[in-house]
Amino acid sequence: MERSVKKRIIEITPPDEVGRANWLNRLANGASREDVMNGFGGSQEFANMLAGFGL
Repeated sequence: MERSVKKRIIEITPPDEVGRANWLNRLANGASREDVMNGFGGSQEFANMLAGFGL
């Protein structure tokens, strides 16, 4: 359940353009989707976003 909640938060939260460009650049330079997802999911920015939703 926790994973689906996080996925929904990602889907409804618009990305900031600098962050989005960073993650897309990582993909373009060989990072896997899993690496990018783990990187974002483990970031302080994501933790703060979850906290903003009370999670």
